[in-house]
Amino acid sequence: FRADIYSFGKSADYVAKNLLKTLQGQYLWGPGEITPAMCSMENLSVVPDVERKDIAILSVGNSAEVNSAFEGCENLLVKDTAEYIKDFDSFVWKFKMWCGKIEFEPDFPALGMTEDVGSVLVKTSDDNEFIPGKPEEHKVGYFAYYNNGIFDNGPVPLVFGCHGGGDSSMYLTFVAEWWRIAHKYGFLFVSIENHQFVTATEAIEVIEGLKKRYNIDEKRIYGTGFSMGSGKTWDLFQEYPEVFAGVMPCSALFPVYTTFFGKPCKENINKTVPVPVFYSGGEKSHLPELPFQAESSLERVQYLAGVNKLKKNFADLKFEDKDSWEDPIWGVPGDRIEKAYDESRDDTLTIHYFDSEDGVCRTALASVGNQIHECRHHSCEEAWKFISKFTR
Repeated sequence: FRADIYSFGKSADYVAKNLLKTLQGQYLWGPGEITPAMCSMENLSVVPDVERKDIAILSVGNSAEVNSAFEGCENLLVKDTAEYIKDFDSFVWKFKMWCGKIEFEPDFPALGMTEDVGSVLVKTSDDNEFIPGKPEEHKVGYFAYYNNGIFDNGPVPLVFGCHGGGDSSMYLTFVAEWWRIAHKYGFLFVSIENHQFVTATEAIEVIEGLKKRYNIDEKRIYGTGFSMGSGKTWDLFQEYPEVFAGVMPCSALFPVYTTFFGKPCKENINKTVPVPVFYSGGEKSHLPELPFQAESSLERVQYLAGVNKLKKNFADLKFEDKDSWEDPIWGVPGDRIEKAYDESRDDTLTIHYFDSEDGVCRTALASVGNQIHECRHHSCEEAWKFISKFTR
């Protein structure tokens, strides 16, 4: 979603005639729109054909006739000479194209927020079979987002995020918009990079490192993750439940008794320590996100129901009987059901709240209508509103 095209002379002529419009092609998840967010054209010899007015245009060293063709463009910078670093910092960085729509990067200083970057050196755990060469230790990088001055009044909650496979930490931050949720509700959001090379044990070491840098409330540490990051979040639920006040995995129900890469997990898998959970998945996903989509997804929910000691009986559900389930998605309906309109999907987030045997509702299972394999602001914010009630 950040395709910025820089062109000169003949290549600029090509851009001017062929790329200032909606483009279809192949991207990470298959066929889809690949319209650039910004096109820089220098020394044009043709008059541009501008079909889309929202694409950001950087016109460099072009004639008055050429620049007149850009009139009406919503995002336009005209320069006599190129100053690429300066122009990027003042103009180009702001634009991204998401689902066919130009969006703008947040201006964190103007919002009174800090975007921080760092890394923690961790000892490579015995069960890390993914990192190349398996060194004795390795660095785990992260980006952090928080309101300025938030630590002045004492410890603050931490939301620890893990991105999806093939993505970076920027997905959770800017597509799911966890930065915006952190800004609104006042917590520290940290999204780690390349978590696929980080085991649950190492993730805990990262959190310990974060405690040394930030004033974190140890009773309010929460985990979240999308897709393969959901798998990592379930790993944390299975292996280190005592650390987390709650978890918010989404868009993946990985098999129990394995890590998110299918490796056998530790023998001391959590079976007795309840952890508050808000889980959401897409009703139209091609991947196993909800119990009616795969037997392994049902197994994960049955495991969760056992650990959190839900009053409702999931143990007797069989995947082959899904067509006759009382609830067509979860098998068993919640003790309470809430529906929240999701504007981004133009559909409904349906949340089933399940009570535990001790009378506490600490489990929320949600499905998003008209959603495939995605992670969006609306369901993340609803997850936070539920999970943030809990402390460890």
